Amino acid sequence: QLLLRDGETAQGNLALHLTWEAGASPVYTLDLPPETMQEWALTGQDALTFALASAGDAPWAVQVELATAAGATVRLPLSQFGPIHPLLPARILKAAWIEPVLGFDKINVQTPHEVVLQTYVLPLSAFELANSAFRPEQIVTLRFLFTGEQGGALYLDDIGFMLDTVTR
Repeated sequence: QLLLRDGETAQGNLALHLTWEAGASPVYTLDLPPETMQEWALTGQDALTFALASAGDAPWAVQVELATAAGATVRLPLSQFGPIHPLLPARILKAAWIEPVLGFDKINVQTPHEVVLQTYVLPLSAFELANSAFRPEQIVTLRFLFTGEQGGALYLDDIGFMLDTVTR
C-alpha cells in the first residue's frame, strides 16, 4: 500500500516494493504466458509500460530485458527512455514560519517525501532495433535488473503492454 507522507494515509494504490542490499545484483522476473502473448500478437508499434518510483536516497540504475520463445534477448537501460527521478521533498507551505500560525505544525509528517510513480513507455521497436532476431510477438520473459553500489529501494507498478490501436 503506497502511503502519504504521514505514514498512515493510503494513496489508494498497491505497488510492488523491492529492496536490495549493497553488492547484490537483483533481478525481478515475470514469465509471460505464451498463449496470451501469441493472442496479443505484439508488434514494434506496441510498447512495454510500467510505473516506477525511488523509495530511497541511494542512486541505482535499471535495465529492462525482454526474451522471446526463440531465444532472442534484448537488454536496454531504462535511462534510454527517461530518467529515474530521485525522491523530491514536498512542503505544504513555502515559508516554514507560517506553519504554526495556520496550525500546519500539528500535521504528522513521517517523511518530507511523497511517493510519486513515474510512468515509462518503452516502444518495442527499440528492442527490435537492438537485436534483429527479436520478435515482439514471441516475448515470454520480462526482467528488471537493478544495479547500485549502495543497494536500493523502489516501487514498481502497472506493468503491461500498450497496444497501438491506430494500426490495429
